[in-house]
Amino acid sequence: MTNSPSSSGMKPPPPLSVARICHTRRVSLSIFENERSTTPVKSGTQPWEYMVDLHSQHTIREEKSGPMLGGYALNVGHRSDVYVSSRSIIQLDIDSKGEKDGGTGRLLKVTRSAPSIDVTGPLIGDFEWIANSTHWHEPGIGAIKYRISILPDRDILPDEHKPVLEALDEQLGGCLDRDAWPLSQAFYAPSCPAHAAQDAFIAHNTGRPLPVDVFVARGRQILAAREQLSAQSVANASPQPVRIPETPENIRIVEGMLAAIPASGDRGPWRDVVWSTAC
Repeated sequence: MTNSPSSSGMKPPPPLSVARICHTRRVSLSIFENERSTTPVKSGTQPWEYMVDLHSQHTIREEKSGPMLGGYALNVGHRSDVYVSSRSIIQLDIDSKGEKDGGTGRLLKVTRSAPSIDVTGPLIGDFEWIANSTHWHEPGIGAIKYRISILPDRDILPDEHKPVLEALDEQLGGCLDRDAWPLSQAFYAPSCPAHAAQDAFIAHNTGRPLPVDVFVARGRQILAAREQLSAQSVANASPQPVRIPETPENIRIVEGMLAAIPASGDRGPWRDVVWSTAC
């Protein structure tokens, strides 16, 4: 599915950072022809090492469009959240922000540069993951763009996916691209344009599978705290009616006000005032 950069006369990207480690757990994977395809050309379970192989080199092409990988099986239905029963690969995008070319998606002006893999990698250094720079990764202009694919210790259920990502976002300092969080999100296989091949990178961190239960629990704590804070903000923003205590003194004040209403006057406005004070 991929071609070596050397086949195009370019210098190949750096080799995997460390020797591979084989995990016995198989992972679900769906491969799509491109971003427009919703039916996978291949779907099923594979050894984790197969996923590592798919991320071992970059395809050299000018356009970003190309094969996409989803860390889930999709044997029935099309690429949509409702057809994903679980995820067995955690896929995270980390991208710089700024002004993009509308046609290619290339960053023209960087307004916020993402942290490099040298910064984020050690934060999840205990776990098994692979990382690759993504298309239009151009660190020379501050355009830091890469993907991290993490091996979890079990499949992640649909209602666990967002909590896991929330917990990882917290651990990585809030740098994840939330637009890439849908359950059925597929991601491009490693690629880069010819002029950026010298900056392309592949990394493989050997470690233990990420403990899903721990990250789900932490993520749900984050979401619950956020919901509580949001509810408090709404309550504080809404003006609360002031209740006048029904004391003898306050009753005498109201009676005195009522006594001041002339018998010949229009009682409609006075009635509205009295009703409003009674609410």
